[in-house]
Amino acid sequence: MGTTVFPEGGMMYDLTNIPAHPLYALMIRPDDVAGFILTLDGQVISSGHDLKEVREEGRTELRVRAALAARPVRARAVESASPAPGT
Repeated sequence: MGTTVFPEGGMMYDLTNIPAHPLYALMIRPDDVAGFILTLDGQVISSGHDLKEVREEGRTELRVRAALAARPVRARAVESASPAPGT
C-alpha cells in the first residue's frame, strides 16, 4: 500500500513531480512496552498505545518531509500482521 503526501499550504503541484516509487518506508509494529512502534526508514519516529495516533504521527512526519523537499513524496506504509499488544 502506497501513500502520497502533499506539502501543506494549499499549493498546486504538477502531478508528474510525484515520484513513481516510494521515497520512504513507514512501518508500524506491535511492542510489548510501548504498544506500537512507528519507524521511518528504520529509524524510530514515534510510539504509543493508540494505533490511530501512531498512524497520524507517521502522516505528519511525511508532510514535514514533503514541505522541506517542497514537493510531494510517496511512501510505502506497512503494518505488522501480528496481534496488538495485550490481546
